[in-house]
Amino acid sequence: MQVNINVSENILDWVMKRVGPSVLSSKQGELLYAWKEGRKAPTYNQIEKMSKVTGIPLGYFFLEKPPVEESSFVEYRTVDSKELSNPSRNLMDTLHDMELIQEWIRNELQATESDDLSFVGAIKKTVQNNDFATFVRRSLQIEINWYESCKNGEESFKLLRNYISDLGVVVMMSGIVGNNTHRILDTNEFRAFALVDKKAPLIFINSNDSFNGKLFSLLHEFAHICLGENSLFNDRYGSIDKVSATEKICNALAAEILVPEHIFLEK
Repeated sequence: MQVNINVSENILDWVMKRVGPSVLSSKQGELLYAWKEGRKAPTYNQIEKMSKVTGIPLGYFFLEKPPVEESSFVEYRTVDSKELSNPSRNLMDTLHDMELIQEWIRNELQATESDDLSFVGAIKKTVQNNDFATFVRRSLQIEINWYESCKNGEESFKLLRNYISDLGVVVMMSGIVGNNTHRILDTNEFRAFALVDKKAPLIFINSNDSFNGKLFSLLHEFAHICLGENSLFNDRYGSIDKVSATEKICNALAAEILVPEHIFLEK
């Protein structure tokens, strides 16, 4: 005997706001709307399947009100630098996955009594951009014209990714949530993020971005690690008047490493 379950309209509305067309098929989307409008009542098996498809924990469907999910990030930003108050399920699950990976690596490093990484949090916000760029070049052991040996953005990205990884930063990259090819990470929501840790700092790059975009994001997030601040980066194209002081510092650092100011002035 099948038992139909009444799912709160508030919960269904919350679910639909957190999953997009890249996650749900048209049939699944129509089913959610039918549940919300009361035209159909789901069975437990249907809810269980919807939980697997959306990535929403099964227990959430039995709540009366949407849960308040917290993240270690102080700030979320959209491409126009406005606060992102409702991060998607895809973003939240990716954050959670990376936090678990970072925790595992940190525990392994602590077990072997590995030293803290000196560059993490070594830079103050009062730093001049030229001094910051010099610090980064010395840390990565690159010359001011390092990019001349690279044919394109892809080669430049791979080169800097290797240098940053060699320093002890965990650099992860994917365009989907876990192994689910139906859950595409949206570059309009985020291009990269950084999780600061003295032993296992982590940078995650959204691989759906262009190589030039990924290159800028990689340097931007490395700057955040040097400043010792977590970051969710996606306002590269925003007005400079809208971004925070920290974002301006990280943007300036990334730009200086990619296109040194003296090269620009010479042109």
